[in-house]
Amino acid sequence: MNWRDRLQETFETLLLRLTMWITGKKPEQFLASGMKNVQNQNYAYGITELTKVIRLRPYYFRMGQAYYFRGIAYARLGDEASALQDLTAATVYLPTIPDVYITRGEVHLFHGRPADALKDFEKAISLHAKTDQVFGFRANAHRHLKNLEKAREDFSQASRLNPLSPGWHYGQALVCFELKEFSAAISGFDEAIRLKPDLTEPYVYRASARSEREDFDGAISDVSTALNLRIDDPLLRAWAYNIRGWARYKKNEHGLAVIDYNEAIRLEPQNVGLLINRVLALFPKKSYDLVIIDCTEIIRLLPDHPDGYRLRALARNRQHDYAAAIADATEAIRLKPDFVEAYINRGYAYSKSGDYERAIADYNEALKYQPDFALAFNNRGYARCKQGDYEGAIEDADIALNLKQWENAYCTRAEARHGKGDNEGALADIEEALKLKPEHSFAFKLRGRIRAAQGDLNAAIVDWKEAIRLDDDESAEISQWIADAEEKLKGG
Repeated sequence: MNWRDRLQETFETLLLRLTMWITGKKPEQFLASGMKNVQNQNYAYGITELTKVIRLRPYYFRMGQAYYFRGIAYARLGDEASALQDLTAATVYLPTIPDVYITRGEVHLFHGRPADALKDFEKAISLHAKTDQVFGFRANAHRHLKNLEKAREDFSQASRLNPLSPGWHYGQALVCFELKEFSAAISGFDEAIRLKPDLTEPYVYRASARSEREDFDGAISDVSTALNLRIDDPLLRAWAYNIRGWARYKKNEHGLAVIDYNEAIRLEPQNVGLLINRVLALFPKKSYDLVIIDCTEIIRLLPDHPDGYRLRALARNRQHDYAAAIADATEAIRLKPDFVEAYINRGYAYSKSGDYERAIADYNEALKYQPDFALAFNNRGYARCKQGDYEGAIEDADIALNLKQWENAYCTRAEARHGKGDNEGALADIEEALKLKPEHSFAFKLRGRIRAAQGDLNAAIVDWKEAIRLDDDESAEISQWIADAEEKLKGG
Protein backbone atom coordinates (compact mmCIF):
# COMPACT_ATOMS: atom_id res chain seq x y z
CA MET A 1 0.00 0.00 0.00
CA ASN A 2 1.50 3.37 -1.04
CA TRP A 3 1.36 6.57 1.03
CA ARG A 4 -1.69 7.90 -0.84
CA ASP A 5 -3.69 4.76 -0.05
CA ARG A 6 -2.58 4.90 3.57
CA LEU A 7 -3.61 8.56 3.80
CA GLN A 8 -7.00 7.72 2.24
CA GLU A 9 -7.53 4.86 4.69
CA THR A 10 -6.59 7.07 7.65
CA PHE A 11 -9.00 9.76 6.49
CA GLU A 12 -11.85 7.21 6.05
CA THR A 13 -11.15 5.77 9.51
CA LEU A 14 -11.28 9.23 11.12
CA LEU A 15 -14.52 9.94 9.25
CA LEU A 16 -15.94 6.63 10.47
CA ARG A 17 -15.02 7.40 14.08
CA LEU A 18 -16.62 10.82 13.78
CA THR A 19 -19.81 9.23 12.40
CA MET A 20 -19.84 6.73 15.28
CA TRP A 21 -19.40 9.57 17.83
CA ILE A 22 -22.33 11.46 16.30
CA THR A 23 -24.63 8.43 15.88
CA GLY A 24 -23.56 6.48 18.94
CA LYS A 25 -22.84 3.33 16.89
CA LYS A 26 -20.37 0.79 18.28
CA PRO A 27 -18.00 -1.63 16.45
CA GLU A 28 -20.13 -4.53 17.67
CA GLN A 29 -23.05 -3.20 15.61
CA PHE A 30 -20.99 -3.07 12.41
CA LEU A 31 -19.72 -6.59 13.18
CA ALA A 32 -23.22 -7.96 13.78
CA SER A 33 -24.50 -6.27 10.61
CA GLY A 34 -21.60 -7.58 8.53
CA MET A 35 -21.93 -11.15 9.83
CA LYS A 36 -25.69 -11.14 9.24
CA ASN A 37 -25.31 -9.85 5.68
CA VAL A 38 -22.71 -12.50 4.87
CA GLN A 39 -24.97 -15.20 6.30
CA ASN A 40 -27.82 -13.82 4.17
CA GLN A 41 -25.53 -13.96 1.08
CA ASN A 42 -25.47 -10.18 0.77
CA TYR A 43 -21.72 -10.38 0.41
CA ALA A 44 -20.84 -6.94 -0.95
CA TYR A 45 -22.63 -5.06 1.84
CA GLY A 46 -21.26 -7.52 4.39
CA ILE A 47 -17.73 -6.72 3.22
CA THR A 48 -18.42 -2.99 3.60
CA GLU A 49 -19.62 -3.41 7.19
CA LEU A 50 -16.81 -5.76 8.19
CA THR A 51 -14.19 -3.47 6.65
CA LYS A 52 -15.42 -0.76 9.05
CA VAL A 53 -14.82 -3.08 11.99
CA ILE A 54 -11.29 -3.92 10.80
CA ARG A 55 -10.46 -0.21 10.40
CA LEU A 56 -11.64 0.50 13.92
CA ARG A 57 -9.34 -2.29 15.21
CA PRO A 58 -11.41 -3.56 18.18
CA TYR A 59 -10.03 -6.24 20.50
CA TYR A 60 -8.63 -9.49 19.15
CA PHE A 61 -11.69 -11.76 19.06
CA ARG A 62 -13.81 -9.24 17.14
CA MET A 63 -10.97 -8.57 14.69
CA GLY A 64 -10.74 -12.32 14.12
CA GLN A 65 -14.48 -12.58 13.51
CA ALA A 66 -14.40 -9.66 11.08
CA TYR A 67 -11.53 -11.13 9.06
CA TYR A 68 -13.16 -14.59 9.11
CA PHE A 69 -16.55 -13.45 7.84
CA ARG A 70 -15.05 -11.05 5.32
CA GLY A 71 -12.86 -13.91 4.08
CA ILE A 72 -15.99 -16.04 3.59
CA ALA A 73 -17.63 -13.21 1.64
CA TYR A 74 -14.61 -12.77 -0.63
CA ALA A 75 -14.50 -16.53 -1.22
CA ARG A 76 -18.18 -16.62 -2.20
CA LEU A 77 -17.57 -13.74 -4.63
CA GLY A 78 -14.64 -15.63 -6.20
CA ASP A 79 -11.93 -13.27 -4.94
CA GLU A 80 -9.49 -16.00 -3.93
CA ALA A 81 -6.52 -13.75 -3.05
CA SER A 82 -8.54 -11.48 -0.72
CA ALA A 83 -10.27 -14.51 0.84
CA LEU A 84 -6.97 -16.22 1.67
CA GLN A 85 -5.47 -12.99 2.97
CA ASP A 86 -8.39 -12.45 5.35
CA LEU A 87 -8.64 -16.07 6.47
CA THR A 88 -4.90 -16.14 7.16
CA ALA A 89 -5.31 -12.96 9.24
CA ALA A 90 -8.18 -14.66 11.07
CA THR A 91 -5.86 -17.54 12.08
CA VAL A 92 -3.65 -14.98 13.82
CA TYR A 93 -6.56 -13.62 15.88
CA LEU A 94 -8.40 -16.96 16.25
CA PRO A 95 -5.60 -19.57 16.29
CA THR A 96 -7.64 -22.21 18.14
CA ILE A 97 -10.90 -21.98 16.17
CA PRO A 98 -11.14 -25.00 13.79
CA ASP A 99 -13.70 -23.38 11.46
CA VAL A 100 -11.17 -20.79 10.30
CA TYR A 101 -8.81 -23.54 9.08
CA ILE A 102 -11.69 -25.54 7.58
CA THR A 103 -12.86 -22.55 5.56
CA ARG A 104 -9.36 -21.71 4.35
CA GLY A 105 -8.89 -25.37 3.46
CA GLU A 106 -12.09 -25.24 1.39
CA VAL A 107 -10.74 -22.25 -0.55
CA HIS A 108 -7.44 -24.04 -1.22
CA LEU A 109 -9.28 -27.17 -2.34
CA PHE A 110 -11.68 -25.28 -4.60
CA HIS A 111 -8.79 -23.54 -6.33
CA GLY A 112 -6.79 -26.72 -6.92
CA ARG A 113 -4.32 -26.77 -4.03
CA PRO A 114 -5.20 -30.02 -2.22
CA ALA A 115 -1.85 -30.20 -0.37
CA ASP A 116 -2.45 -26.80 1.28
CA ALA A 117 -6.06 -27.77 1.95
CA LEU A 118 -4.95 -31.00 3.62
CA LYS A 119 -2.72 -29.07 6.04
CA ASP A 120 -5.64 -26.86 7.07
CA PHE A 121 -8.05 -29.78 7.54
CA GLU A 122 -5.48 -31.65 9.63
CA LYS A 123 -4.93 -28.55 11.75
CA ALA A 124 -8.69 -28.29 12.33
CA ILE A 125 -8.87 -31.96 13.37
CA SER A 126 -5.92 -31.44 15.73
CA LEU A 127 -8.04 -28.69 17.33
CA HIS A 128 -10.69 -31.34 18.03
CA ALA A 129 -12.95 -30.65 15.06
CA LYS A 130 -14.93 -33.90 14.77
CA THR A 131 -17.72 -32.98 12.34
CA ASP A 132 -18.59 -35.01 9.26
CA GLN A 133 -17.64 -31.98 7.15
CA VAL A 134 -14.02 -31.81 8.19
CA PHE A 135 -13.51 -35.54 7.55
CA GLY A 136 -15.36 -35.28 4.24
CA PHE A 137 -13.28 -32.29 3.17
CA ARG A 138 -10.05 -34.01 4.19
CA ALA A 139 -11.19 -37.07 2.23
CA ASN A 140 -11.59 -34.90 -0.88
CA ALA A 141 -8.09 -33.48 -0.39
CA HIS A 142 -6.67 -37.00 -0.06
CA ARG A 143 -8.59 -38.10 -3.14
CA HIS A 144 -7.19 -35.25 -5.24
CA LEU A 145 -3.71 -36.19 -4.01
CA LYS A 146 -4.40 -39.85 -4.97
CA ASN A 147 -4.16 -40.97 -1.34
CA LEU A 148 -7.15 -43.18 -2.08
CA GLU A 149 -7.04 -45.47 0.96
CA LYS A 150 -6.85 -42.47 3.30
CA ALA A 151 -9.69 -40.84 1.35
CA ARG A 152 -11.75 -44.00 1.79
CA GLU A 153 -11.16 -43.95 5.58
CA ASP A 154 -12.18 -40.30 5.87
CA PHE A 155 -15.31 -40.68 3.72
CA SER A 156 -16.26 -43.69 5.82
CA GLN A 157 -15.83 -41.65 9.01
CA ALA A 158 -17.86 -38.77 7.54
CA SER A 159 -20.64 -41.22 6.59
CA ARG A 160 -20.67 -42.68 10.12
CA LEU A 161 -20.98 -39.21 11.61
CA ASN A 162 -23.71 -38.21 9.16
CA PRO A 163 -25.22 -41.25 7.42
CA LEU A 164 -27.89 -39.11 5.76
CA SER A 165 -25.42 -37.05 3.73
CA PRO A 166 -25.46 -38.25 0.10
CA GLY A 167 -22.18 -36.44 -0.58
CA TRP A 168 -20.11 -38.68 1.65
CA HIS A 169 -21.56 -41.89 0.19
CA TYR A 170 -20.95 -40.47 -3.27
CA GLY A 171 -17.36 -39.54 -2.37
CA GLN A 172 -16.67 -43.00 -0.98
CA ALA A 173 -18.14 -44.54 -4.15
CA LEU A 174 -15.87 -42.34 -6.29
CA VAL A 175 -12.83 -43.64 -4.42
CA CYS A 176 -13.96 -47.24 -5.00
CA PHE A 177 -14.54 -46.38 -8.67
CA GLU A 178 -11.00 -45.00 -8.98
CA LEU A 179 -9.66 -48.14 -7.28
CA LYS A 180 -11.63 -50.18 -9.87
CA GLU A 181 -13.70 -51.77 -7.11
CA PHE A 182 -16.83 -51.46 -9.19
CA SER A 183 -19.21 -53.54 -7.06
CA ALA A 184 -18.43 -51.44 -3.98
CA ALA A 185 -18.68 -48.27 -6.08
CA ILE A 186 -22.15 -49.25 -7.31
CA SER A 187 -23.31 -49.83 -3.72
CA GLY A 188 -22.10 -46.36 -2.74
CA PHE A 189 -23.78 -44.71 -5.72
CA ASP A 190 -26.97 -46.64 -4.86
CA GLU A 191 -26.99 -45.10 -1.38
CA ALA A 192 -26.25 -41.58 -2.65
CA ILE A 193 -29.12 -41.88 -5.15
CA ARG A 194 -31.45 -43.27 -2.49
CA LEU A 195 -30.77 -40.25 -0.29
CA LYS A 196 -31.00 -37.70 -3.11
CA PRO A 197 -32.58 -39.12 -6.27
CA ASP A 198 -32.22 -35.92 -8.31
CA LEU A 199 -28.38 -35.88 -8.25
CA THR A 200 -27.17 -36.54 -11.80
CA GLU A 201 -23.46 -37.34 -11.21
CA PRO A 202 -24.02 -40.58 -9.24
CA TYR A 203 -26.18 -41.94 -12.07
CA VAL A 204 -23.45 -41.22 -14.62
CA TYR A 205 -20.68 -42.78 -12.53
CA ARG A 206 -22.87 -45.76 -11.66
CA ALA A 207 -23.53 -46.19 -15.37
CA SER A 208 -19.78 -46.31 -16.02
CA ALA A 209 -19.25 -48.81 -13.18
CA ARG A 210 -22.08 -50.99 -14.52
CA SER A 211 -20.58 -50.85 -17.99
CA GLU A 212 -17.23 -52.00 -16.57
CA ARG A 213 -19.08 -55.00 -15.11
CA GLU A 214 -20.80 -55.57 -18.49
CA ASP A 215 -24.22 -54.63 -17.12
CA PHE A 216 -24.96 -52.70 -20.28
CA ASP A 217 -28.72 -52.51 -19.75
CA GLY A 218 -28.14 -50.98 -16.31
CA ALA A 219 -25.64 -48.51 -17.78
CA ILE A 220 -28.09 -47.42 -20.47
CA SER A 221 -30.86 -46.99 -17.89
CA ASP A 222 -28.67 -44.86 -15.60
CA VAL A 223 -27.51 -42.55 -18.37
CA SER A 224 -31.07 -42.11 -19.63
CA THR A 225 -32.21 -41.19 -16.10
CA ALA A 226 -29.37 -38.69 -15.70
CA LEU A 227 -30.14 -37.07 -19.07
CA ASN A 228 -33.82 -36.81 -18.17
CA LEU A 229 -32.86 -35.10 -14.90
CA ARG A 230 -30.77 -32.67 -17.00
CA ILE A 231 -26.97 -32.57 -16.91
CA ASP A 232 -25.83 -28.95 -17.05
CA ASP A 233 -22.08 -29.62 -17.29
CA PRO A 234 -21.35 -30.19 -21.02
CA LEU A 235 -18.30 -32.38 -20.30
CA LEU A 236 -20.29 -34.61 -17.95
CA ARG A 237 -23.10 -34.77 -20.51
CA ALA A 238 -20.64 -35.77 -23.25
CA TRP A 239 -19.23 -38.49 -21.00
CA ALA A 240 -22.75 -39.74 -20.28
CA TYR A 241 -23.52 -40.05 -24.01
CA ASN A 242 -20.16 -41.80 -24.46
CA ILE A 243 -20.99 -44.35 -21.74
CA ARG A 244 -24.40 -45.07 -23.24
CA GLY A 245 -22.92 -45.22 -26.72
CA TRP A 246 -20.38 -47.81 -25.58
CA ALA A 247 -23.07 -49.89 -23.83
CA ARG A 248 -25.18 -49.84 -26.99
CA TYR A 249 -22.16 -50.76 -29.09
CA LYS A 250 -21.47 -53.76 -26.85
CA LYS A 251 -25.14 -54.78 -27.22
CA ASN A 252 -24.72 -54.60 -31.03
CA GLU A 253 -27.10 -51.63 -31.18
CA HIS A 254 -24.71 -49.87 -33.52
CA GLY A 255 -27.14 -47.33 -34.96
CA LEU A 256 -28.16 -46.12 -31.50
CA ALA A 257 -24.50 -46.08 -30.44
CA VAL A 258 -23.63 -43.79 -33.35
CA ILE A 259 -26.47 -41.43 -32.38
CA ASP A 260 -25.07 -41.17 -28.83
CA TYR A 261 -21.52 -40.62 -30.09
CA ASN A 262 -22.80 -37.92 -32.47
CA GLU A 263 -24.21 -36.03 -29.48
CA ALA A 264 -21.06 -36.54 -27.41
CA ILE A 265 -18.88 -35.27 -30.26
CA ARG A 266 -21.17 -32.26 -30.75
CA LEU A 267 -20.37 -31.34 -27.15
CA GLU A 268 -16.65 -32.20 -27.42
CA PRO A 269 -15.70 -32.00 -31.10
CA GLN A 270 -11.97 -32.36 -30.46
CA ASN A 271 -12.15 -35.40 -28.20
CA VAL A 272 -10.19 -38.09 -30.06
CA GLY A 273 -11.46 -40.87 -27.77
CA LEU A 274 -15.04 -40.09 -28.77
CA LEU A 275 -14.13 -40.09 -32.45
CA ILE A 276 -12.44 -43.48 -32.09
CA ASN A 277 -15.51 -44.90 -30.35
CA ARG A 278 -17.76 -43.64 -33.14
CA VAL A 279 -15.44 -45.24 -35.68
CA LEU A 280 -15.80 -48.59 -33.89
CA ALA A 281 -19.60 -48.27 -34.02
CA LEU A 282 -19.54 -47.32 -37.72
CA PHE A 283 -17.56 -50.40 -38.79
CA PRO A 284 -20.38 -52.94 -38.21
CA LYS A 285 -22.69 -50.64 -40.19
CA LYS A 286 -20.18 -50.80 -43.08
CA SER A 287 -20.16 -46.98 -43.14
CA TYR A 288 -16.56 -46.96 -44.32
CA ASP A 289 -16.69 -43.51 -45.94
CA LEU A 290 -17.77 -42.06 -42.57
CA VAL A 291 -15.05 -44.06 -40.82
CA ILE A 292 -12.44 -42.54 -43.13
CA ILE A 293 -13.79 -39.03 -42.46
CA ASP A 294 -13.54 -39.57 -38.69
CA CYS A 295 -10.07 -41.13 -38.96
CA THR A 296 -8.88 -38.21 -41.06
CA GLU A 297 -10.15 -35.85 -38.34
CA ILE A 298 -8.34 -37.90 -35.69
CA ILE A 299 -5.13 -37.57 -37.70
CA ARG A 300 -5.70 -33.81 -38.08
CA LEU A 301 -6.17 -33.40 -34.33
CA LEU A 302 -3.31 -35.75 -33.39
CA PRO A 303 -0.94 -36.23 -36.34
CA ASP A 304 1.27 -38.56 -34.28
CA HIS A 305 -1.64 -40.76 -33.15
CA PRO A 306 -1.08 -44.17 -34.82
CA ASP A 307 -4.65 -45.37 -34.21
CA GLY A 308 -6.04 -42.87 -36.70
CA TYR A 309 -3.90 -44.38 -39.46
CA ARG A 310 -4.50 -47.97 -38.31
CA LEU A 311 -8.29 -47.60 -38.29
CA ARG A 312 -8.28 -45.79 -41.64
CA ALA A 313 -6.19 -48.64 -43.05
CA LEU A 314 -8.79 -51.11 -41.78
CA ALA A 315 -11.60 -49.15 -43.47
CA ARG A 316 -9.64 -48.99 -46.72
CA ASN A 317 -9.07 -52.73 -46.56
CA ARG A 318 -12.83 -53.19 -46.25
CA GLN A 319 -13.26 -50.99 -49.33
CA HIS A 320 -10.64 -53.10 -51.19
CA ASP A 321 -8.43 -50.02 -51.53
CA TYR A 322 -5.34 -52.02 -50.62
CA ALA A 323 -2.68 -49.57 -51.80
CA ALA A 324 -4.12 -46.82 -49.57
CA ALA A 325 -4.48 -49.32 -46.71
CA ILE A 326 -0.80 -50.27 -47.03
CA ALA A 327 0.21 -46.58 -46.98
CA ASP A 328 -1.84 -45.90 -43.82
CA ALA A 329 -0.65 -49.02 -42.01
CA THR A 330 2.96 -48.17 -42.91
CA GLU A 331 2.54 -44.72 -41.36
CA ALA A 332 1.02 -46.27 -38.21
CA ILE A 333 4.05 -48.59 -37.95
CA ARG A 334 6.43 -45.66 -38.43
CA LEU A 335 4.77 -43.89 -35.50
CA LYS A 336 4.65 -47.06 -33.39
CA PRO A 337 7.08 -49.75 -34.55
CA ASP A 338 5.58 -52.42 -32.26
CA PHE A 339 1.99 -51.76 -33.36
CA VAL A 340 0.77 -55.33 -33.81
CA GLU A 341 -2.65 -54.42 -35.24
CA ALA A 342 -1.02 -52.24 -37.92
CA TYR A 343 1.15 -55.17 -39.05
CA ILE A 344 -2.02 -57.27 -39.26
CA ASN A 345 -3.76 -54.61 -41.36
CA ARG A 346 -0.82 -54.22 -43.72
CA GLY A 347 -0.34 -57.97 -43.94
CA TYR A 348 -4.00 -58.38 -44.89
CA ALA A 349 -3.68 -55.72 -47.60
CA TYR A 350 -0.55 -57.40 -48.99
CA SER A 351 -2.29 -60.77 -48.92
CA LYS A 352 -5.38 -59.49 -50.76
CA SER A 353 -3.03 -57.87 -53.30
CA GLY A 354 -1.40 -61.26 -53.90
CA ASP A 355 1.91 -60.30 -52.25
CA TYR A 356 2.00 -63.23 -49.85
CA GLU A 357 5.70 -62.97 -49.00
CA ARG A 358 5.27 -59.46 -47.62
CA ALA A 359 2.05 -60.50 -45.89
CA ILE A 360 3.84 -63.37 -44.13
CA ALA A 361 6.70 -61.02 -43.18
CA ASP A 362 4.19 -58.64 -41.52
CA TYR A 363 2.47 -61.48 -39.65
CA ASN A 364 5.90 -62.63 -38.44
CA GLU A 365 6.56 -59.12 -37.12
CA ALA A 366 3.21 -59.13 -35.32
CA LEU A 367 4.08 -62.47 -33.70
CA LYS A 368 7.49 -61.14 -32.66
CA TYR A 369 5.73 -58.54 -30.52
CA GLN A 370 2.75 -60.71 -29.50
CA PRO A 371 3.65 -64.41 -29.74
CA ASP A 372 0.21 -65.65 -28.66
CA PHE A 373 -1.83 -63.63 -31.18
CA ALA A 374 -4.29 -66.08 -32.74
CA LEU A 375 -5.26 -63.67 -35.55
CA ALA A 376 -1.64 -63.42 -36.75
CA PHE A 377 -1.30 -67.23 -36.89
CA ASN A 378 -4.61 -67.54 -38.71
CA ASN A 379 -3.79 -64.86 -41.26
CA ARG A 380 -0.30 -66.23 -41.84
CA GLY A 381 -1.88 -69.64 -42.36
CA TYR A 382 -4.23 -68.18 -44.98
CA ALA A 383 -1.29 -66.57 -46.84
CA ARG A 384 0.63 -69.87 -46.74
CA CYS A 385 -2.43 -71.65 -48.07
CA LYS A 386 -2.57 -69.21 -50.99
CA GLN A 387 1.10 -69.99 -51.70
CA GLY A 388 0.27 -73.70 -51.79
CA ASP A 389 2.00 -74.41 -48.46
CA TYR A 390 -0.93 -76.40 -47.11
CA GLU A 391 1.00 -78.11 -44.31
CA GLY A 392 2.30 -74.76 -43.06
CA ALA A 393 -1.23 -73.35 -43.27
CA ILE A 394 -2.68 -76.26 -41.27
CA GLU A 395 0.08 -75.87 -38.67
CA ASP A 396 -0.71 -72.16 -38.23
CA ALA A 397 -4.46 -72.83 -38.06
CA ASP A 398 -3.88 -75.51 -35.40
CA ILE A 399 -1.88 -73.05 -33.29
CA ALA A 400 -4.59 -70.42 -33.71
CA LEU A 401 -7.25 -72.94 -32.60
CA ASN A 402 -5.20 -73.93 -29.56
CA LEU A 403 -5.08 -70.27 -28.59
CA LYS A 404 -8.74 -69.58 -29.37
CA GLN A 405 -11.69 -71.65 -30.54
CA TRP A 406 -12.41 -69.44 -33.48
CA GLU A 407 -14.52 -69.88 -36.62
CA ASN A 408 -11.99 -68.12 -38.90
CA ALA A 409 -9.23 -70.55 -37.94
CA TYR A 410 -11.49 -73.50 -38.77
CA CYS A 411 -12.15 -71.93 -42.18
CA THR A 412 -8.41 -71.41 -42.80
CA ARG A 413 -7.72 -75.05 -41.97
CA ALA A 414 -10.67 -76.11 -44.12
CA GLU A 415 -9.26 -74.18 -47.07
CA ALA A 416 -5.85 -75.81 -46.61
CA ARG A 417 -7.38 -79.29 -46.30
CA HIS A 418 -9.43 -78.64 -49.43
CA GLY A 419 -6.18 -77.62 -51.17
CA LYS A 420 -4.64 -80.94 -50.15
CA GLY A 421 -7.67 -82.79 -51.48
CA ASP A 422 -9.02 -83.66 -48.02
CA ASN A 423 -12.57 -82.47 -48.68
CA GLU A 424 -14.11 -84.50 -45.87
CA GLY A 425 -11.74 -82.93 -43.36
CA ALA A 426 -12.45 -79.51 -44.86
CA LEU A 427 -16.23 -79.99 -44.56
CA ALA A 428 -15.83 -81.13 -40.93
CA ASP A 429 -13.91 -77.92 -40.16
CA ILE A 430 -16.61 -75.81 -41.82
CA GLU A 431 -19.26 -77.52 -39.67
CA GLU A 432 -17.25 -76.55 -36.57
CA ALA A 433 -16.98 -72.96 -37.84
CA LEU A 434 -20.76 -72.78 -38.36
CA LYS A 435 -21.39 -74.14 -34.86
CA LEU A 436 -19.40 -71.22 -33.47
CA LYS A 437 -20.93 -68.67 -35.86
CA PRO A 438 -23.99 -69.90 -37.78
CA GLU A 439 -23.97 -66.80 -40.01
CA HIS A 440 -20.36 -66.99 -41.15
CA SER A 441 -20.51 -65.91 -44.79
CA PHE A 442 -17.03 -67.15 -45.74
CA ALA A 443 -17.84 -70.63 -44.39
CA PHE A 444 -20.82 -70.87 -46.76
CA LYS A 445 -18.73 -69.50 -49.63
CA LEU A 446 -15.99 -72.06 -49.00
CA ARG A 447 -18.41 -74.95 -48.51
CA GLY A 448 -20.04 -74.02 -51.79
CA ARG A 449 -16.67 -74.28 -53.54
CA ILE A 450 -15.98 -77.68 -52.00
CA ARG A 451 -19.42 -79.00 -52.93
CA ALA A 452 -18.98 -77.69 -56.44
CA ALA A 453 -15.62 -79.48 -56.63
CA GLN A 454 -17.43 -82.65 -55.48
CA GLY A 455 -19.99 -82.16 -58.26
CA ASP A 456 -22.94 -81.22 -56.03
CA LEU A 457 -23.79 -77.97 -57.83
CA ASN A 458 -27.28 -77.61 -56.35
CA ALA A 459 -25.89 -77.70 -52.80
CA ALA A 460 -23.11 -75.32 -53.87
CA ILE A 461 -25.65 -72.80 -55.21
CA VAL A 462 -27.62 -72.93 -51.93
CA ASP A 463 -24.44 -72.20 -49.95
CA TRP A 464 -23.35 -69.37 -52.25
CA LYS A 465 -26.74 -67.67 -52.08
CA GLU A 466 -26.57 -67.84 -48.28
CA ALA A 467 -23.07 -66.32 -48.37
CA ILE A 468 -24.41 -63.39 -50.44
CA ARG A 469 -27.36 -62.94 -48.08
CA LEU A 470 -25.01 -62.71 -45.11
CA ASP A 471 -22.39 -60.48 -46.74
CA ASP A 472 -22.75 -58.89 -50.16
CA ASP A 473 -19.21 -57.51 -50.27
CA GLU A 474 -18.10 -60.20 -52.75
CA SER A 475 -21.50 -60.78 -54.33
CA ALA A 476 -20.24 -60.06 -57.87
CA GLU A 477 -17.72 -62.92 -57.76
CA ILE A 478 -20.10 -65.37 -56.08
CA SER A 479 -22.98 -64.39 -58.39
CA GLN A 480 -20.78 -65.36 -61.34
CA TRP A 481 -20.10 -68.74 -59.73
CA ILE A 482 -23.84 -69.25 -59.29
CA ALA A 483 -24.48 -68.31 -62.92
CA ASP A 484 -21.78 -70.70 -64.13
CA ALA A 485 -23.15 -73.52 -61.96
CA GLU A 486 -26.70 -72.96 -63.18
CA GLU A 487 -25.47 -72.97 -66.76
CA LYS A 488 -23.73 -76.31 -66.18
CA LEU A 489 -26.90 -77.74 -64.60
CA LYS A 490 -28.92 -76.67 -67.67
CA GLY A 491 -26.32 -78.16 -69.99
CA GLY A 492 -26.36 -81.36 -67.98
